[in-house]
Amino acid sequence: MQAVHFQIIDEIFESRTERINRKSLKESSLSRLIVNSERIHQLFSASKELKKLRFPELDLLQDIRELVDAKASIFDGIKDPAQYRRQLRSDLLPKYISTHFIQMTQNKIMTELLQPTREKKDQDALMTALVFLQSHTDLHVPCEDNPLWEIIFNLSIKDGIRFVDTLTALIEGLDTLRDTDPQALFQDPILLRFTKEISQWNIFWKQFIAHQDLSSYEKLISALLRGELMVELYFDEIVHLPLLLYRLFKEHFVQGLFDPNQLSDLEKQIIAKKILESLSHAADLDIPSISPVLKKRLLVLKKEIVKKKNAEQISQMEALLTSFNKDMRPSQHAFLLTLFIAKISIKKNWENKRDFFFFYTILKNPEDARNYFDYSQIMDKLKYSDSVEKILNCAIELDANNFWGYWGLGYHHMKHNALEESEYNFQTALKIAQHVEIQSQGKCTRELFLIKEDIKKLKKKIIRHQVKNQQQISLF
Repeated sequence: MQAVHFQIIDEIFESRTERINRKSLKESSLSRLIVNSERIHQLFSASKELKKLRFPELDLLQDIRELVDAKASIFDGIKDPAQYRRQLRSDLLPKYISTHFIQMTQNKIMTELLQPTREKKDQDALMTALVFLQSHTDLHVPCEDNPLWEIIFNLSIKDGIRFVDTLTALIEGLDTLRDTDPQALFQDPILLRFTKEISQWNIFWKQFIAHQDLSSYEKLISALLRGELMVELYFDEIVHLPLLLYRLFKEHFVQGLFDPNQLSDLEKQIIAKKILESLSHAADLDIPSISPVLKKRLLVLKKEIVKKKNAEQISQMEALLTSFNKDMRPSQHAFLLTLFIAKISIKKNWENKRDFFFFYTILKNPEDARNYFDYSQIMDKLKYSDSVEKILNCAIELDANNFWGYWGLGYHHMKHNALEESEYNFQTALKIAQHVEIQSQGKCTRELFLIKEDIKKLKKKIIRHQVKNQQQISLF
């Protein structure tokens, strides 16, 4: 039987007397094939119907991991990335390319091709996709060498990884952040714009002075508010403060920033009082857990003050350090509350990596438990794990019937070998996610899958831990 040949000719009515340049024809055919293949990739990424042509993303990722583990000797020996991917396709695609999937692919491509509004370049690409499909069904080209299956395979992996590691965009670059207003990346978060404006009001400070005795630390506080002295304090350490302020202001977010000229003195007085109440409440909730760390930071600051030889500031700093040993509520401490005010009103106090990621996770909506989970994962990747547990406990405080906080704690405890606590939190997260999935099918299918994967990792770790600590029986 004569082999089937596909040929693309630029000029249908080419003169017989004109000599054909075979080299240029070949280059033209190849370039068209490449362009059409790229266009297929774009269409399958953009079209609502063609995006449904995916192999089960998370199952595929799991199969890849198990395959590479099972055939470690083969895959470890492959150095060429293209050959590595080809070997993956060779082993996995036969499982996923069923008769049903082939028929579905053909139907969706034909439906898109017959759309009257399709541009010619899209029609050419879809026709090429049908040719690729035909090469599998009629010509039996190996599935690992079929461009159509390779495109769907790569897109399926990409979709799966995008979900599994949604935080990569935040860590690897701003250009991939999904923000409707790119300029917002370089502006103060709206919550801090509110508080910065209010902290300039005379009526705000009148209330604060009436509430607290500031004279003991007047020089320190003045230098702090001018930004001359800096005490490290991160939003994840005082996580309740953004939450309380968000709840205070969320009804105003849709209206934009306050216009002080439009507010009466009484309205300003009420707003100032509510902010002071939020500061006091947050201090009582968060300061006790970070008091030892905060004291060490103040000792470092004292060394800087001593170098400047400012006798009054040195004296006040010594009094401040002594006051930390007293048994008093943080909300009764004037310097601590002023430190909070400086944090929410001076930009230099949030120009750091930890606060930046806090803005693009938790500050998007401090009442969404998932944002706390996302932030905890970022902090883990950046090796800042000191306040992760507090962040996740806050998520559980917000919504004890949501799995995000428990899931995050399970992962955090597993990483730090607190295996019993990890198992409890993972199982709690699993039960909640299963209940949600039963109530609303498809709502958290992927999360449920990943929680189960984490539980598998934990069980393996528990077994290794038991074997390592098991007493060895002496035979002699």
